[in-house]
Formats: sequence, structure tokens, C-alpha cells
Amino acid sequence: MELNRDELRRQVRDLDAAQRETEADQRLLTTAIVEDVPEGQRGLFFMPNLDRRNFLKVGGISVAAATLLAACREAKPKSQLPVSGENPGYSAISNKPVNDIVLLRTAASFEYSVIDAYRRVLESNFIADPVLLDLFKLFSDHHAAHAAAMGDATKALGGTACTGLNPKITSYVIDPLLERIAASGPDQAEDVKALAFSLESLAAATYQGVIPVLTTPALRAAAISVGSIEARHAAVLGFIINPTSLVPSAAKPAAAAGPTETTTTVDAGLPTTVPIATTTTVMAASVANSIYAVPSTFGSLAPIPLTVGPANENGVRITTNLETPSLNSFLYEDEAC
Repeated sequence: MELNRDELRRQVRDLDAAQRETEADQRLLTTAIVEDVPEGQRGLFFMPNLDRRNFLKVGGISVAAATLLAACREAKPKSQLPVSGENPGYSAISNKPVNDIVLLRTAASFEYSVIDAYRRVLESNFIADPVLLDLFKLFSDHHAAHAAAMGDATKALGGTACTGLNPKITSYVIDPLLERIAASGPDQAEDVKALAFSLESLAAATYQGVIPVLTTPALRAAAISVGSIEARHAAVLGFIINPTSLVPSAAKPAAAAGPTETTTTVDAGLPTTVPIATTTTVMAASVANSIYAVPSTFGSLAPIPLTVGPANENGVRITTNLETPSLNSFLYEDEAC
């Protein structure tokens, strides 16, 4: 099915208008935080009993990808697979306290990692479609505004704003994915769209996941507003990738949704910190990745499978399960960003 450019322009126009409204609200965020939190208590809000074990029960805030888990285990020389190049070493998952400042710094760092991914895609000439080029630039501007808002909120709480990308998410997740896309030949453009869709979905899930654990109404409201924009980014990309997969709004009459189909929704549960890497047979990114444009505020918190890159000697392409930041990819208060 051919992409409806008029519908796409309408979606992008509405999305950008929603982003401007979000930015207007976020300008009041600092004031709201000051009103919510007494000056002597800013930056002191810790999630109750949030040690390594209890954190796994929170849900929605897990490891960034299967490869990230491997980077945080102790080395096991006898069982470790061969490594090409220098071994980067391993580090244990942090037991440092997680508070609002850490969550805000992590959210900002994730925004900067996504911005950096878009920049590298644009500079690598993986895509030539002017519509996508303009869209990626627009999304980058949105992410920059979100990162700035998270930085302002961090400073309002007495913390140091994060102004750089998340080194673990970029190094262990985005870098390998871009390397695989660079080698995917004629599938590059489709793989880039699938990557963008997955990153935007992951951004939405990141904000959705922290809403229950942020300690002030102002911060929760900010996470909701920013997360909804990220979800709409993913919906626009889903519409571009697979124009036939636009899921009708629940508010529309059933007759307007087209032919009746029987579907089953399975609750995949909350993501864990143990993602699983799988493989799939060779097929186009739009087919290999289950991508739908869902016009709703938030989506699932389950891991996001992404299949990109060339097939190996057995004719299969690697699928990576992307998950939201967790203990081993947070930007703690004593870490540079």
C-alpha cells in the first residue's frame, strides 16, 4: 500500500503542535518543582527499599539491551566466547541509591543518545528520502527540548544536569546496531526506519516506566507529557514503515475501523533485566519487525525486538531485544555526563 502523504503531513503537523504545547508546560516545570519540594529536601527523595532485588519488582525500567547485560557481568575466562579486538572489561551492577535526580539525568542522557543516533544516521547517508530526513531533524529538535527540560528539572532539585549521551546505551546498544546497519547493503533505509521506530518506542517506555516511581506530581506530569510525544514519534514512523498497520483509535466507531478482524492481545508483562537475544530468517525490516502505528499515549513495556543488519552465513539476521535503562545504565549523581 502506498504511503498517504497527506495523512503523514497531518500526523506530523499535529505532533509538532503537541510538542509546542508540551514545551510551554515544561517552562513551568521548575516553578512546580520548587512548590512541590521544600528547599531543604530537594534531591533527597529516594525510592523506598530500592535495592538491587526490589528494583526488579518496579518494572518498566530495565536493561537497555541484551548486549548491555553482558557488559555488566564479571568476566568468566573459561566460558567466555572469543572476542575480536581489545576486551573492554566488565563491571558489577551499581548498588548506588536511585532518586529523582538519577532518573532525570538518565532520561536526559537517553535523549542525547537518540539525538546522536539520528545525527550519525543523517551523516552516514543511509537514507535519501527527503521526508525522512526532515522528520529525523524534527524529532532531534523534539528530543533536544526534552533533554533540556529534564536538565532544568534536575537543577531545580539541586542536582547537576546531564548534558551528554548515555555512554553505556550508546556504546553497547546503539553503536553495534549502527554497525550492523552500515553492513546491511540494500536494506539500509528500511533498517534505519526500524531502528528509529524502536528507539522512539524505547523512549516512550522509559518515561512510562519511571512515572510510578518519581516522587512529585510535577515530575510525573512532565514524564507523562514527554513520553506521550515519544509515543507519537513511534506512531508516525510506524505509519511510514507499514501504512496498512495504522491501529484505529478506540474512540472511533467500530464501523470506521474497516473490516472486522479477530485479534488476541497477550499481556507480555513488565520487562526484566534479563533480555534474550534471538535470531530470525532473512526478510525485509518492515516484515522482520512487527511495527504498528498506534495513536495512543503509551504502549507496552515489554522488550522491543529489533532485527537489522545483514544475514550471517546461515541466512539469519540477528534480533536484539531493546529494554529501558536500569541499574547498570543509570547516570548516577557522581558520574560525568
